[in-house]
Amino acid sequence: MATRTAGGICYTLTRKAVKNLNLRVRPDGSVAVSAPKRVPAVAVDAFVLRHAGLIAGARERLAARPGWRSVPEQLLDGGDFWLWGKRFTLVLGAEGAPRRDGDRLLLPWPGPLPYTHPGLTRWLKGELRPMAVAALESLIPVLEARYHCAPTELLLRNTRSRYGSCRPATGVITLSSRLVHFPPEAVETVLAHELAHLVAADHSAAFYAAAEELLPGYRKRAGLLK
Repeated sequence: MATRTAGGICYTLTRKAVKNLNLRVRPDGSVAVSAPKRVPAVAVDAFVLRHAGLIAGARERLAARPGWRSVPEQLLDGGDFWLWGKRFTLVLGAEGAPRRDGDRLLLPWPGPLPYTHPGLTRWLKGELRPMAVAALESLIPVLEARYHCAPTELLLRNTRSRYGSCRPATGVITLSSRLVHFPPEAVETVLAHELAHLVAADHSAAFYAAAEELLPGYRKRAGLLK
């Protein structure tokens, strides 16, 4: 991985076994490009420049989003951390277990702290599980009464690209631990979405009807996650 600059745009370049150049604007506004080994670096620079407008637009949209929508790659002492839609100031390397102190969040791991740190991931899952279980307990009776089905297991994982998933064949529901940054109602919305897949595997009219029945106002609330 290398860091390069093209027309004032700083980006990270990673060489991969891919056929085409791929560009991504991360949630923190940084730019990442993957490129085949055969493509010269100057050609990658030109590719980034051609997409300068796209990058600027993506960064504007990111800047306009609520703070809880952005998850940094690393956590810094004194930085922001959003928990259940509320902003906290991080204190890293604090003694004792993770805890809230007013508008501060005290974590025992020193910074800079990778977001994927195993201890942090375990703590995030511990924060999410009670909320997820409570939401399931309110939704499952409707699912059982109307559609005669129910999930078999709830898994929590630190997934980046998906808030949740469902395996209709097994009834396993998986949630992203990153949902702890969102307002609490986001958890219920994601669960309604995944439970509706036990009724309809696709996003058909039957799926949306089930989601609305499970959670009235589902379509409106789903806007939290877009």
